[in-house]
Amino acid sequence: MEAGAHWDRVVEPAAREKRRRWLFHPSASQLPAAGSGLCEWVSARIWQIFYSGTPVATIWIRERRMSVGTLYDLVVIGGGPAGVTAACLAQKMGKRAACVETAVSLGAAASTSVRCVPTKSMCYNTHLFDMFRVRAGGVEYEFQLTAGADLLRGPAKIEGPHEVRTADGVVRAEYVIVCTGSDSVDLPFLKFDHRVVLNSTSCMELKTTPKTLGIIGAGAIGLELGSVWSRLGTRVTLLEALPHVGSEACDPELAGELQRHLECKGVTFTLGVKVVAADGETHSVDFEKVLVSVGRRAQTVSLGLDAIGVQVDRKMCVVTDPSTSRSVTCDWVYAAGDCAPGPAIAHKATYESIRAVRAMFAGEVSEDAVTVLESLPCVVYTQPELAWAGRTEDELCASGEDVEVHRLRFNGDMRDTLCPRLEGLAKVVVNRKTRRLRSVWLLGATAGDIVAEAVTAIRGGLTVDQWGNVPHAHPFYKSLHTMLVLGIEGW
Repeated sequence: MEAGAHWDRVVEPAAREKRRRWLFHPSASQLPAAGSGLCEWVSARIWQIFYSGTPVATIWIRERRMSVGTLYDLVVIGGGPAGVTAACLAQKMGKRAACVETAVSLGAAASTSVRCVPTKSMCYNTHLFDMFRVRAGGVEYEFQLTAGADLLRGPAKIEGPHEVRTADGVVRAEYVIVCTGSDSVDLPFLKFDHRVVLNSTSCMELKTTPKTLGIIGAGAIGLELGSVWSRLGTRVTLLEALPHVGSEACDPELAGELQRHLECKGVTFTLGVKVVAADGETHSVDFEKVLVSVGRRAQTVSLGLDAIGVQVDRKMCVVTDPSTSRSVTCDWVYAAGDCAPGPAIAHKATYESIRAVRAMFAGEVSEDAVTVLESLPCVVYTQPELAWAGRTEDELCASGEDVEVHRLRFNGDMRDTLCPRLEGLAKVVVNRKTRRLRSVWLLGATAGDIVAEAVTAIRGGLTVDQWGNVPHAHPFYKSLHTMLVLGIEGW
């Protein structure tokens, strides 16, 4: 829990079940000093400015101690965005569901303490205070686990067919969804000690600003945290094996543009190199701290999946059928989020958990699952933001598709007056024959918001004409949308 806040537990005496209400209060008397940690310090400043005396979040949960042999329709292992969504949806469909989780926070609130929200909040920079002001205005998280799904505290392990051992004993389930999240991957010669060699979580828990920070891996995590520490005065160097920043799924052209933006702000990049040791002979660089961000591995090792024949890949993800999220080797085990193949992003996790529950209890099969996953929005929350939906032009051409590419540099919308950082680059890939939109790539402030519209257009199979005829309220990027479409030849 962040310093500068406390949780008040209120037990509702009239409740038939054991329900706990946790009220999150940013207490002014407990606000940390500026040197007590990056996240804590930012939180303290936000509370000092915007705290109005009302709880920021209200979380209702229902906890039970279950008897041995309790039978469920669904047991969800993991209480993150995917797990809570799956449990709630199953309950709405009239099924008996339980969610097994060790952490205090659940669902959307779980990402406010590690990974997603702290990192993204810092990356928003000038938008930071506005974003937290909205959150501090009485927003509530009220989890629907109170509607009937059970929360079982503690670890879980699958012990046999349809059997899951929890802290209270063994429960039985017709189906099990694995969505326990993932851990940062270290290197053989750079093990995490969380003092000098950091992962994405401990990097946000530093007590002081390091003079120098070396980041191994220039993917989304490395870029986001690198830009954060650079703005705080740290000399940041990113080392990447690929010839461009981002990931293999990222468009090299826009990745290069983002790199140039960050270099202008003092971030140093060394690309096309592979770190082979902590003190290499060929070329060595000294850093006060080192962040290793070379990937993530699913937290499935201790779940007992091998005992029931569940196949996993090299990242310990459950190998699933994309149309149902079901294990390809065990028909009563499903996986979602970081425990399923694909990018480790929360909105993918939620989508997969919904698809899994509907497949189990309604027999639905998502015929367009591959298309949906290909059009998932991906955002790197640097300043400027890099966002995309769809496949790169090289991937589309390699699959035999005839495409044309259109580019646009933008900086002239009225919104620039309010937000001068809107200068950026847009790239649109269109099927030459059908005129359907195939992918959109954006670099600029709030690119992550703009790309959401492209996701709808790509998944809906819209042509350029159909997309271009959608009116936009002025000045909500009307000019950007119009210029994008007018720049496409033949429209």
